[in-house]
Amino acid sequence: MSLRKTPVIALMACAAALSLTACGPDKSSADTDHATKSAAPARTGSAQDCPTARPGHKLVIVDSRSAESGEIEYHGAKPVCGANGITWQGTSEKGRSHLAHEGSPRIRLLNNQGDLTESDVNSGNAKLSECWHHAKTTPHGPCYANAYDIVDKGWNTGITEMTQLPGN
Repeated sequence: MSLRKTPVIALMACAAALSLTACGPDKSSADTDHATKSAAPARTGSAQDCPTARPGHKLVIVDSRSAESGEIEYHGAKPVCGANGITWQGTSEKGRSHLAHEGSPRIRLLNNQGDLTESDVNSGNAKLSECWHHAKTTPHGPCYANAYDIVDKGWNTGITEMTQLPGN
């Protein structure tokens, strides 16, 4: 290697190393503020506020909830964001599950002011039951489009996280 190429290669290696360290560590699993922001964007509906599913999460519209068994049927949801806010379109992906029985599933519901609040399983089940009847509002807050960001671990475990999403 010639002596003239050594400084150029060293400079390129330093630039590459600096650009990688500027990214910082991936804290997606522990960053609850990020989770709340991506699950419940501002209600302006602009493309930059449009919800996206993070790894391991699904955006869904609840089709039904059985009062007897607690079974929840849902289909995938795709947000359509524009000047009139967020609307939800169903996809062909279907699923069925239940809120997790063991441990405490993390449930966040929108209150009457449109803010996310931590809720318990009973409130989550009540809101699911009330909203799938296409109610506009319930004692547990507004229904919006009955859309949620969920983490569904399968039938044996159930839904371990559920965050209500805003929209029309």
